[in-house]
Amino acid sequence: MESQSPQDSRNGDETRMTTPVRRRLGVGDVILDRYEILGSLGQGGMGEVLRCLDRIANINVAIKTIPPELSTNDLEMEDVRQNFRLVEKLHHPNIAAIKTLERDPATRDYFLVMECVDGVNLRQYQKQRGGKLPIAEVLPVLRQVAEALDYAHRVRIIHRDIKPSNIMVGPDGTVKILDFGVAAQVHSSLTNISKIKKPTGGTAPYMSPEQWCGGRQDGATDQYSLGVMVYALVTGDLPFNSHDLGVLREMILHQPVPRPLDLDASRFEALEKCLSKE
Repeated sequence: MESQSPQDSRNGDETRMTTPVRRRLGVGDVILDRYEILGSLGQGGMGEVLRCLDRIANINVAIKTIPPELSTNDLEMEDVRQNFRLVEKLHHPNIAAIKTLERDPATRDYFLVMECVDGVNLRQYQKQRGGKLPIAEVLPVLRQVAEALDYAHRVRIIHRDIKPSNIMVGPDGTVKILDFGVAAQVHSSLTNISKIKKPTGGTAPYMSPEQWCGGRQDGATDQYSLGVMVYALVTGDLPFNSHDLGVLREMILHQPVPRPLDLDASRFEALEKCLSKE
């Protein structure tokens, strides 16, 4: 199916964007003459994630579809491609590998092909265990995520959207970070296209003060999000939360971190440092 090609709208005030229509993909369909769809792995920020069989390598892969309004915007897709070229070089046992970014020449749709990780995400894992986890269970997860982030930060690559649904826990306890960098770039590019001003990257309750303010992001940005995630795993609650984004922003920027009653002083001090405003 041929997609309409919109005019570029990143810098033009008068340019009109037409959103292409994409045929819905289903089980049994083949993407790029290679990847047979076996089922859905869930819905992500970029759209549906599909479990596929790579007919050439005879392995399962996960494929994300790039939204059609972005696939046909050449300027914004160049930013996505540049970001992909950085993150595809990450090779760490606790980071899900990003294999390739491919384009269907017939439809002009882009697809992100990734390692297919077995297990459950940390949000599901937490629910299965009643909503909060003992420190003894949290520490092995925290250690693996922190080591992966340290590795990425040493080569100046940040994730920008650390949260439980982006952390997979395998049957043997191995943890893998999903969506390293690319999903946040897609979010930023879609924001540019829509002309709607949003915080830069991230998921609201896990976003650092600099993300809310549009400031420079670095390794400390991921560290803040990791602190929010650990706080929620240990207590069962987010440190700051509100359905009103304006209220949530003010809480994250200005309110002190609430002290959980069942967390000892040294551990709270570590979390408080991780969640500092500066």
